[in-house]
Amino acid sequence: MNSRAKTTIILAVVAVAVVMGVALLMTFSGSTPAKYATSQAWSQPMANMQSMKIIDLTGDGQNDLFVQNDTTFKVLDAEGKSLVSQDFIAPLATTLGDVNGDGVEDVVVFAPIDGRPTVAAYSQNERLWATPIENIDQPARAAVVRFPEGTQVIAGDDRGLLVALNQQGQEVWRANLSSGDTIRGLDDALIDGKLYLAAANHDGHVALYDAQGKALWTYSTGILRRLRSYDLNGDGTSEILLGGDGGRLIVLDAATGKELVNQALGQAITEIREVEINGEPSSREFVVGGKKGGVWAFTAAGEQLWSNNVDSKVNEIAALDVDKDGADETIIGDDGGGVTLFAGKTGERFGLDGHPSGILRIDVEKLGVGRKAVVADGSQVSVYSIEKASAPFFYSPLVVGLLIAAAIIAAAWFIASLPQKPAEKIAIEDQSVEGLQAQRRMLHESIADVERMKLAGEMPPEAYAARLKELRAALADNEAALKKAGVKIQVETFKCPNCGGTLPLGTDKCDYCGQVVIA
Repeated sequence: MNSRAKTTIILAVVAVAVVMGVALLMTFSGSTPAKYATSQAWSQPMANMQSMKIIDLTGDGQNDLFVQNDTTFKVLDAEGKSLVSQDFIAPLATTLGDVNGDGVEDVVVFAPIDGRPTVAAYSQNERLWATPIENIDQPARAAVVRFPEGTQVIAGDDRGLLVALNQQGQEVWRANLSSGDTIRGLDDALIDGKLYLAAANHDGHVALYDAQGKALWTYSTGILRRLRSYDLNGDGTSEILLGGDGGRLIVLDAATGKELVNQALGQAITEIREVEINGEPSSREFVVGGKKGGVWAFTAAGEQLWSNNVDSKVNEIAALDVDKDGADETIIGDDGGGVTLFAGKTGERFGLDGHPSGILRIDVEKLGVGRKAVVADGSQVSVYSIEKASAPFFYSPLVVGLLIAAAIIAAAWFIASLPQKPAEKIAIEDQSVEGLQAQRRMLHESIADVERMKLAGEMPPEAYAARLKELRAALADNEAALKKAGVKIQVETFKCPNCGGTLPLGTDKCDYCGQVVIA
């Protein structure tokens, strides 16, 4: 094996090892090409959506779809058929919760009824009660909180007032969170497994209330856009997440109101949602969306897992484990009408769908057969199935690596099998006369040596004929070069008229083809 073949084989082995190593790493790390596809089940016209939830509101064990805009709420079944529809005068605020304790979720409405701000509860399209609220301004938020002492309905207006009603619709307490700005968020919060009310104003005032309307603690920061309450670490006490207009993410301990996290994200925070990102349900994670399209995933302790972006302001965040690996994919709806999916643990971005207007609400839950993503834009609500498409087998990094390795091996074999380039000969016509004459003597000596070896039986006939033909041809070229150089010599060779082989003068039979010749 020549040196070129050895070098080629060594380089090929190294290249194959590198390619297969990368292919194995990509295969076992899950870095395979993926694609997520949506298919629409149905859609219904519904403009200016403000609230949407997949939940069982009929008590039949099957989820329905609750939708509400600025003047109407509806309950649709899994096929989009309208089960309930109620119209009101704007502004309309709604919430869902089991008010009467029958185990079925009810609809609570806070809106002007008969010209007065009123809280009303509806159970399976029947009104349980309606209570006009005195000395309250325009409706802003509503919530149902299952305090240990009993369920209460909370109404918040656009001037910072909170009013609590019991299960029969009777007022039990009221409190001013702050004066002059709208209630921005109402959520229930756990302390040692018991429920309390977390409330936030747009002006940045936050408080935690018990069932008597007593504030356990208060907190103040800049302008707020979002309040969410989740028990992220599973210790029975919630973390209260705040998103500020100044771009700060704040996490408070529900028991004390003390800051656990306070960090700047560089843009106004427009949405916060809990998402199971790492596939370990013992602790939960959350995703934050920004006004400039930023998307960040955090652990319960506020450590960033990944970050990415969408094309415009984040309006909504939802979670769905599309590939059933235990880690939720994050679904983002933005103000430009885009719906984008971020893969569970990595945050890799995949575009899902485009809408003609901004995405207002997204919810994900079982609806009919399988889990569905319900997306509401500025004019309609649409129900989708989302699936991870199976890539063709040749998309696998391992298969691609094997194909590349095979190509490298084939190329190496071709290069190694090429014949060695013959040694370069020195052109006779470039030599001096003395050199040509010396070469002529050497050729005669070589011919004589070959003749002796043949006679002695040291050279097979085939090798003898081939070597003799080569030497005689070289002698003929030498004689031609000498004649060209002006040296008078007697030509000692001629060519066989039959095969063209070079023969010595006086030969009457060609050594190569066996034909009789005349010199």
